[in-house]
Amino acid sequence: MASNYTVANWGQLLGFATLMNIDRWHDLSREHQSVLRQAGSRAIDYFARLQIEEMDLVIDGLRTGEIGNKVDVYLLPESERAILNTAGEKYAQEWIEQADKDGVDGRAIWNEYKSLLAKYQQKKTAKVIPGSADS
Repeated sequence: MASNYTVANWGQLLGFATLMNIDRWHDLSREHQSVLRQAGSRAIDYFARLQIEEMDLVIDGLRTGEIGNKVDVYLLPESERAILNTAGEKYAQEWIEQADKDGVDGRAIWNEYKSLLAKYQQKKTAKVIPGSADS
């Protein structure tokens, strides 16, 4: 059993996909396409909120020993996260290059990802949790 746990706050693993035949997608009205997009987005936000709530319970349980042995929990300082993020930049660049080779715009996907990270970090800072009435 680990005696300590470090929380890096790198977000949730939300690699969900809903697949649909592109011809059927194009047969849908814009309104129906919009409904499906909104439902998918809301489902991800709902699941993210559940994961955040569960992680809070786990951290509390680790600290108190309620879910097993008592474990020291450390929150990774922002300065240390920045070091790890910088070290990972080369892997992000490799992913972008591979995506480009695979025929998709890796840079555009990466830029959108970074934009969404900033958006949800801002909501988190403002204490607006995805899927809540305030989001």
